[in-house]
Amino acid sequence: REGYVAQAALLLSLTERAAKGIKQIEELEVLGKPDSTVVAWASRDQKKIDIFKVNDEMNKRGWHLCALQRPPALHMCITPAHDRQTIDKLVSDLKKSVAEVAKGPGDSKEGMAPIYGMAESLPDRHIIGDVLVAYQEAALDS
Repeated sequence: REGYVAQAALLLSLTERAAKGIKQIEELEVLGKPDSTVVAWASRDQKKIDIFKVNDEMNKRGWHLCALQRPPALHMCITPAHDRQTIDKLVSDLKKSVAEVAKGPGDSKEGMAPIYGMAESLPDRHIIGDVLVAYQEAALDS
């Protein structure tokens, strides 16, 4: 029991550290108050900083974050595999990724940003699954 409580306390402190670090990035905002080990964040202005492009930049840096829609956002679950250095690296890489996206449009045909952006804009949300399956099949065939 003591080991579990200590591990839970550590994970919660790491989650708080991540949230505080993300809040220091002017272009991003933490969504809600992370009461567990999941922290979610979004762009303050999706038109200026496309969070899905930020995700693509993070992917280039070795991060595999979970993308959300409505609102467009990213989230990460803090686990025992993470430590203070990992969280500090996350925040540092997020700053760099936001700065990279802020430079300009770049190649919007690369990465997952076009797919998430398109899926977000569809008026009929029921076809998203079909679109994503078709995309995956095309990606695997190439």
